[in-house]
Amino acid sequence: MDRNSILPLEKRHNDNQNQVPKNKQVTFVHRFKGKYLSKNINLTLLAFRLKGSKKVSIIYSPSKTIFAKTLRRHWFQRTYIEQFFKTMKHVLKIQENRTNDKDKFTFKFLRFAFMALHVQKLVRRLQRKMKQFQNKGFISIQRISRKDDVLHDLLQSFILC
Repeated sequence: MDRNSILPLEKRHNDNQNQVPKNKQVTFVHRFKGKYLSKNINLTLLAFRLKGSKKVSIIYSPSKTIFAKTLRRHWFQRTYIEQFFKTMKHVLKIQENRTNDKDKFTFKFLRFAFMALHVQKLVRRLQRKMKQFQNKGFISIQRISRKDDVLHDLLQSFILC
């Protein structure tokens, strides 16, 4: 199955959803079987579109009995893990702090992991609570807050609450 065969299915699904009340509508998800030829493995594939995305995402699992909801959940959990380590590397710049000792490395890793966890929690909270940060990542929020003293004070009071 390729992109050209998924798009008509999605169009038909969206046409059906237009007849359903807004609160009962469901997003397009199509589960189908495929084969990983180089490894000779049967796969379960899931095609879906993220909110507002122009691209159809396709993820796969070797499990034949996995539910579509479970497969998506695993994919998003993996994305959160990747974001966590990306935050440690690119935002907090863990590689710039060098250590020669195993204990110092362990302490450094735990300290950066703690900070990265709180950075992610802060970003998610700001995205939920403040509309101007809805589609912004940490670096964008950081740049905005550096320029705006009133916003900086608001964020500090928001964090302390």
